[in-house]
Amino acid sequence: MIVKMKFLSISGPRMDIDRVCDKYLSKYEMQLENAVTELKTTDNLLPFVEVNPYKDALAKAEQFAALLTKDTERLDQSMSKDEMLAFIREINHDYLDLQEKKELLSKKETDTREKLNVLEPFAPLNLDLHKTMRYKYMKIRFGRISLDYYKKLEKYLFGDLQAVFLEGTRNENYVYGCYFVANADMSKVDSAFNSLHFEKITIPAEYIGTPKDACASMQRDIEDTKKQMEEIDKEIEELVNSRSAKLLGTRKRLEELSNNFDVRKMAARTDEGESKEDYYILCGWMSEGDLEKFQKDIENDDKVFVVVVDDRETHFGAPPTKLKNPKLFKPFEMYVQMYGLPAHNEMDPTVFVGLTYSFIF
Repeated sequence: MIVKMKFLSISGPRMDIDRVCDKYLSKYEMQLENAVTELKTTDNLLPFVEVNPYKDALAKAEQFAALLTKDTERLDQSMSKDEMLAFIREINHDYLDLQEKKELLSKKETDTREKLNVLEPFAPLNLDLHKTMRYKYMKIRFGRISLDYYKKLEKYLFGDLQAVFLEGTRNENYVYGCYFVANADMSKVDSAFNSLHFEKITIPAEYIGTPKDACASMQRDIEDTKKQMEEIDKEIEELVNSRSAKLLGTRKRLEELSNNFDVRKMAARTDEGESKEDYYILCGWMSEGDLEKFQKDIENDDKVFVVVVDDRETHFGAPPTKLKNPKLFKPFEMYVQMYGLPAHNEMDPTVFVGLTYSFIF
């Protein structure tokens, strides 16, 4: 069947809108219409322009709730709004401190890995990096040369070129290694290697021991850095898990407060000037059953005023369609919605669809 809908407007003191949304509208299904657009005949109406104060805190609460690794069904909603916002700020402060430490460690790991990738091709070289890079009467050049040019290089080395080339590793394209040259012959040898497209690779003078030793040391540094980052991940996990009940309760409550605050997008406020109190106006559609309960709920609330409009079609267009069927036929409402809901004054075909669908298939 199609539920009969009523158009109503709700008004009250402007500063009371959050309480009304939280206490009443959260319990009843109401399809809101834009009050500024719908109530064109009312003078001095303005939209609400406040920024949602719960939006950022809710986003943080959802972010931290996603980090929870322990299941919990208990929600702690004992905190006030100010306490919840302070709670989220506190967690966020601790979380950002830990994230900053992790980012520094991650950068350290990346830098060390880059250095390792540079030095690793020279690991087979049996030489002391610290000493050889400080020779007084000769120089050492590290780099790589393509395989094709390496064959030409061997001819030069066996000929007139006054240099010693030590091979490190090779792959399908390049040979990595270094060459030693006396200071007196450095210009000539460098020119020869450049002509063979020898690509120089800068090796820092900070390493101690052989390239293999330096690579092993960097690998240990990388592993240690990874362990430190894992410890930080555990600290972050403990940070949120130890506050899981409060965190989930805060997320749920902030979601409610944020949704209630967003009702302002559909509300209007009256501009009565500085001498009078401003009022909010909400308007929309509510089922007759919910409307009856709502009016009974606000009987003793002198800050809430409700006006039900009977000539809704003349001023506000056709009401929305709301279907209500027995549980057995409830799933078949999906098929009716797929092909278009009937108008509010038409027949609900859900039962017919359910019977024919079941009979045919």
